[in-house]
Amino acid sequence: MEDSEQVCGKCGSRFVSTPTQGHASPELGGKDISGLLTEKNLKIGILAASALMILSTVLPCYKVMGYSISLLLTDGSGMGDGIFFVAIAALCIVFLFMKKVLFELVAGAAGLLLALYELSQSGQLAAYGSLVSKGIGFYLMVLSGIALCALCALHFLQDKKSKTAV
Repeated sequence: MEDSEQVCGKCGSRFVSTPTQGHASPELGGKDISGLLTEKNLKIGILAASALMILSTVLPCYKVMGYSISLLLTDGSGMGDGIFFVAIAALCIVFLFMKKVLFELVAGAAGLLLALYELSQSGQLAAYGSLVSKGIGFYLMVLSGIALCALCALHFLQDKKSKTAV
């Protein structure tokens, strides 16, 4: 090790950048990823996850004997469960622009809980065997619910950290 290299006082790994930019992560080859979790990147991620959640409601969620069923529109009997996903994603976007990170976190957690509920209800389809299969909308709904909750939680923690630093 050269004299000009600096090491982290916590773990002993070498800094790729200056030590004032953050803790070097040995799991990521010593690269500091704290620059990726900026407020702008988190906001873009929340907007993208919300858009994917809305998109998942119109994509085929289930395929029954060759027919596709989405979460938003059912067989003519009105709106399906997808309206709740659209409302939650819209609330996340509204709270994001209003800078209400706690409400944003609550809406993101509600999106995750609703996605997990839909996931648990899909287990009942196993009784129908190969007549029913899950479509791309189902998987996109689950992934966007997880991503939305995680990004809202990171945004909440970052906002809380920035307020305590001031």
